[in-house]
Amino acid sequence: MASPPAKKHLYKKPCMLTFTGKVINPLELTVDDICIEDIAHALSNMCRYNGHVSKFYSVAEHCIIMAATDEFPGWAPWKLLHDASEAYLPDVCAGYKDWLGDFEEIEEHVLRVIADAFSMPYLEGEILKEVKVGDRLMIHWESKALMPESPIFKQFAPKKDSPQVKIELLGLTPWQAEQLYLKAFYHMYRPIEEGELND
Repeated sequence: MASPPAKKHLYKKPCMLTFTGKVINPLELTVDDICIEDIAHALSNMCRYNGHVSKFYSVAEHCIIMAATDEFPGWAPWKLLHDASEAYLPDVCAGYKDWLGDFEEIEEHVLRVIADAFSMPYLEGEILKEVKVGDRLMIHWESKALMPESPIFKQFAPKKDSPQVKIELLGLTPWQAEQLYLKAFYHMYRPIEEGELND
């Protein structure tokens, strides 16, 4: 019996086309590949929790709220950019990453390239520890608002020594989230002004 023909791949290397027209290989990412417009656009169109929410809620909005919440510890640029690797890699639920071999190492590499592109310290050590505090609390408030039938918000309930803050989700459209993400990046940070979210 003859062997089936070898599958032909459309691309010779892992690659993707970004919003601004860059053709990149995420496994060989360079600082020249990084563009804040690509990051803002991709994250604003990407739904948190793999889409299993009662209404659309973007990764960009998640990052905007984290960055604008002064009660959370951490350096503001990394609070905004901590999920920026998802602009160049799939958004993988945390519980799946152990199944995917080197995925976390690839994710870390992408974040390091992003740090170099924007002349930032790497997201590691104390910087990473502080960002994780806010990220954990965000899961509590987000899941409570967007997945009310799920018990996950109880698992991420604030600890006694956690910042005392209640998160209010903004309900941004992708366009609004993209614009505010870019403004947050370039101005680090100013309050959202009344009427600013209007189209």
